Amino acid sequence: MSNEITASDALLLELLSDHQPRRPRLLVNLLAGKKTVATRYWGLRYGLLGFAGLQRYWGSLKLDFSGTQGQGLVTTTSKNELKLTKQGIAQQRRLQFLEPWQGWQASFQSLDLLHFKQRLLLLIQVMSERAHGNRQYHPLLVAGSDRQFIKTYYTRLVSPLETAQQLKEDLQKMLGSLTTTAATVVAEQLVGFENNGATLTQIAFNHQWTDWEVIQADLFGIAQLAQQALQDTSLTLSPLLQGLQKPIIDPSVATTLQLYQRFHSLKAVQNKRQMRPSTITEHLLLAAIDLPLAKFPYHDFVSDLQIREIQKELGQQLDHWRYEALSDRFRSTCDFWQFRLGAIKLTKEGQKVQNYGSD
Repeated sequence: MSNEITASDALLLELLSDHQPRRPRLLVNLLAGKKTVATRYWGLRYGLLGFAGLQRYWGSLKLDFSGTQGQGLVTTTSKNELKLTKQGIAQQRRLQFLEPWQGWQASFQSLDLLHFKQRLLLLIQVMSERAHGNRQYHPLLVAGSDRQFIKTYYTRLVSPLETAQQLKEDLQKMLGSLTTTAATVVAEQLVGFENNGATLTQIAFNHQWTDWEVIQADLFGIAQLAQQALQDTSLTLSPLLQGLQKPIIDPSVATTLQLYQRFHSLKAVQNKRQMRPSTITEHLLLAAIDLPLAKFPYHDFVSDLQIREIQKELGQQLDHWRYEALSDRFRSTCDFWQFRLGAIKLTKEGQKVQNYGSD
């Protein structure tokens, strides 16, 4: 990869397309994990829901929209949306071969990888120091909840020394299943007896790797370790996932959908939840976005005939659909949220990618 491409530039290139203009503010909101209908809907349309909330894991890494445009990799449309140029597509393809990304998105959206990583690093430090009989050391600075979790985990151990040995064996086996780069990046961050570990920046410098290679290898590696710990409960790392599994949809959204499925009446749901009608329909749209196609009752709200009529009036390009462009006759029988629901259904039927929230 060219030395001129920063990690921020590389991230932006991963998020852009050469055929679908994308809105900068929506990309920022998606990475920040905002759960508005607009952010989630366009995240679905862009095929990027797997990136939702990624800013929380990467912390200081933020999108920079100026660098890539200055290098001729990205162009701006008349509506201030971004598209990749031919050079941008070529650079994007080179970046995608650095580290396999497939699979990490589902893990990131279903598991709290940030807290899993903090627990992992602290547990390894504690067990390493214990195995060498050292009680005088400075524990890693992690979230208070994770520090308390590891303290409880440790105090409940019957034989800390045996657990330390098993942890070592499990970790060696798990790291051995990763790519060489991912295994190296994860391993070199580990802190233990007479080993301070390295930061991602130090790892990049020591191996002459780019920041982007190291950042994505870290995410890929941690995601893989978490997935293995989830699938094999005999592993010493498996308990670290306690309380870290994320629901597919927001609990409040789930409650709204469950009430509708019980009463089959939006008015009844509104009365039960004491919410505005617009909040109820927002919940239903969010549920439709995040649930698999077959798990949402689309036909209760928008028929296939209505969707075909929308297509007849507005065409097949969903990104160009505007509710205001529909005929007055049609808008009198179809509210905006039903219109948006039809677009969600068509998107899910058309997308074949393995992104979070898609079939």
